[in-house]
Amino acid sequence: MILSAHHRSNLNIFEKKILQLLLEEDRIIAFPTDTVYGLGVNAYSSRAVQAMYDLKKRNEGKAFVLLIDTPEKARPYIADEELLEKPLLKKHWPGPLTCIFETKPNIPIYYAKSPINTLGIRIPMHKLLLDLLAFLPFPLASTSANMSEQEPLNDAQSIETVFNSKEGDQRLACIIDQGTIIGSPSTVVELSSSSLKVLRQGSLNIDHATFL
Repeated sequence: MILSAHHRSNLNIFEKKILQLLLEEDRIIAFPTDTVYGLGVNAYSSRAVQAMYDLKKRNEGKAFVLLIDTPEKARPYIADEELLEKPLLKKHWPGPLTCIFETKPNIPIYYAKSPINTLGIRIPMHKLLLDLLAFLPFPLASTSANMSEQEPLNDAQSIETVFNSKEGDQRLACIIDQGTIIGSPSTVVELSSSSLKVLRQGSLNIDHATFL
């Protein structure tokens, strides 16, 4: 199913409830972000996360990112909540910035194949996606909309062709279509109380001295 959302900053309540039901059934959806199209599943479901690994043929050593709509929603997951007050996050959340934090023990979400003590979190600067994330009663485990090691797909039809091309094979339950998106992935940084390490330079340039 392709859901047209051209020139819209939010979805209606019926559309959001349908997406919630699909996600609660462990289905995968595709959606626009402020960088590239993404894929997402219910982060409370290990089955859904496994399905996204299988769909992308993703290296099981690579974790997914958690998408949320406010910094407060990161507090249950990260060990040092004071990091949320860093100038870096104040300036660039929402935005094209993924931050890697050390996690609290036994957090109730799934985003990796094997237990790890770090988690990547992002708050996208995208009104429609933020509205959906605020509505859902769970965060999304997310990744870019592409097969692993391939370039991100930049429109709904390309995503449909790659993932739902076989007759009767609807591996993506819904694709939210907002036209063509040609952008760079988010910048990824590892953040602690005393250090900032850029792991991937994306669309945001990070000045260590200013934002640590």
